[in-house]
Amino acid sequence: MKTKHMLFLFILSLSTACSGTPETNQMHTKSGLVSESKMSSIAIPVREHGYSRLQDPEKVFNKSNYTLLGNSQELDNFLETIEPQTAWNGDSKQLFAAALKNANVDFANDNIFIYYHNEGSGSVRVTLSDPVWENGNAVCNIKRKVPDMGTADMAYYAYAYKISKDIPEVIFVIDKKRYSLPNR
Repeated sequence: MKTKHMLFLFILSLSTACSGTPETNQMHTKSGLVSESKMSSIAIPVREHGYSRLQDPEKVFNKSNYTLLGNSQELDNFLETIEPQTAWNGDSKQLFAAALKNANVDFANDNIFIYYHNEGSGSVRVTLSDPVWENGNAVCNIKRKVPDMGTADMAYYAYAYKISKDIPEVIFVIDKKRYSLPNR
């Protein structure tokens, strides 16, 4: 009995000695899903032709195409650029603008991060995973299912987040390629 007790204390002391302080392990404690307090989705229409007008024309097929809004003035300016656009379907433009306005973003602590993803065919199925931690950054995986025959029409997607300013980068993984995007 005494030997078992001594062995238990020895193993406990090893695990405590090797664990370090919370400060030294801070990066290691971030694993699994990113909490909604750090990065939460903003409910915008996911697929919308109007998103083609929000992107830098030279980056339409560049997977590093995104918008980062760090204060209320930037948000207002961004929404003003959308107002005169006509390429949007139905009431999608109003839903998009309302979702960003009503996201309750505290710009002292958070940004609005909008990532654009385009497909050369609307028949490609696109799904987005929940963000996970990797070395202090948020990682989002976009999965694509390409059919044997495509429709050859363009499909424009956008994913919007309220994201904590203490997350240095958001990494999107598409077909095993990684696109690291700074979060200011």
